[in-house]
Amino acid sequence: MNHKVAAPLETFPRVSEPPPTLGQYELLRELASGGMATVYLGRKRGTGGLENLVAIKCCHPHLRRDPAFVTMFLDEARLASRIHHPNVVETLDVGDDDALYFVMQYVEGMSLAEWLSQLLAQNQRIAEGLLLRVMIDSLAGLHAAHELHDPDGNSFRLVHRDVSPQNLLIGLDGVTRIADFGIAKAESRATRTRTGQVKGKTGYMPPEQILGEPLDRRADLYAAGVVLWEALVGRRLFESESDAATINQVLNAEIPAPSTVTNASPAFDALVQRALQFQADDRYATAVEFAHALENTGLPVASHRAVGDAVSAMYREQVHHLRNGAMLQSAGQLVLLPGQAGQQQQVALRANWLKRTKVVSLVAGVVGIALLISSIWVLRIRRPASISPSLIGGLPSVVVASPAPVVSWVPPPLAAAPIAESAEVPVRKPARTPRQKPATLVVVHPSVEVTARASTEVVAPNPPPVASTPPARPRAKPSEFRPPDL
Repeated sequence: MNHKVAAPLETFPRVSEPPPTLGQYELLRELASGGMATVYLGRKRGTGGLENLVAIKCCHPHLRRDPAFVTMFLDEARLASRIHHPNVVETLDVGDDDALYFVMQYVEGMSLAEWLSQLLAQNQRIAEGLLLRVMIDSLAGLHAAHELHDPDGNSFRLVHRDVSPQNLLIGLDGVTRIADFGIAKAESRATRTRTGQVKGKTGYMPPEQILGEPLDRRADLYAAGVVLWEALVGRRLFESESDAATINQVLNAEIPAPSTVTNASPAFDALVQRALQFQADDRYATAVEFAHALENTGLPVASHRAVGDAVSAMYREQVHHLRNGAMLQSAGQLVLLPGQAGQQQQVALRANWLKRTKVVSLVAGVVGIALLISSIWVLRIRRPASISPSLIGGLPSVVVASPAPVVSWVPPPLAAAPIAESAEVPVRKPARTPRQKPATLVVVHPSVEVTARASTEVVAPNPPPVASTPPARPRAKPSEFRPPDL
């Protein structure tokens, strides 16, 4: 579970107003939710108006009803709160009043899983110098936890048990921090108590954890080797359709060197192969030894400032996409590092997409109604006038319309087929001029004589054609008649 903000706070839903409280903390917004708990952005108010933002992980209510889980959860949280190291997300407080929760350091940035997913979406891989810095910081945090002792000098033998890209948080300052120390151990114990099975990210479990054997710090180093292999290659090392198939890969698969799969530097091959040995005795003994091997690859190790600049650029791009509601990754692109990576972004983007869909649907509906109304109005205004032939004796009339005084001309009856009673004769709408009154339409019945107004010349525009007949032969006068010669 990532205890951080990977986007502007406005993209996350607010809780009720006024915000609920857990002890001395106010719950401001929900950041993420998983199978075990929900993470909130919290605020602790101090004297003088001082405020500190924190991440509060509240366990689900059904887990609180398990007394064994509550006891282990509180013990492990108190144990994790003893770790004080720059490369560890600090556990600040733990509570069991209104809810079972613990309070963690607020880190602004992104997880390694989110960084790798964004690079994969752009068909890129993380620069090897940057990756070296991230892994060296992570191993430093692991070593600090592994070396934790009580005041008498006795080792707590603390094992993270859930080292994965989702739990490697990279801040905008370029520092990588390990999150969820000790909580994974409580989760596995509680799950085993309830179902008799060990649950977790099977793709990062060492063989001894899958087989139920005792664990030590070398189990975390195996998981760190898996993280390094995946970051170099750009895909999952162990991934199948089911946990059983993934477990079979972990126990039996041959692990190829990164340089044989992609164009990674061969300098990583030997150290990755050693970190992923099946037997714990064949791996690195401590996280410091693993970190020294990374530093001695001969490759330049990036500075914290370089890592911070790279993460800040990705962070700004991520914020830009979130504000515009664009999906950062498609379903096919999330196969690199599934789980909780990018969960905050997906929730925020899904809500933003639904909001935009509703707005677009509403606008489309309004536009459609407006177009329908305007179409009806245009059809009613521009509908052609009609005159029933029954009003004019069953014969059509030609109407002359002009701005000047109008004379209508009626053709003589033609031997045409009678027009059906239901037919209508369209009449053109009179033209308008800015300085003259509109012309008057005159329909004259065939039986009415046509007379012109005073000082108006009668013009019949385009009279209908009249059937031409041959001219009659002139008759000869009687005096000019001569009989033919016989």
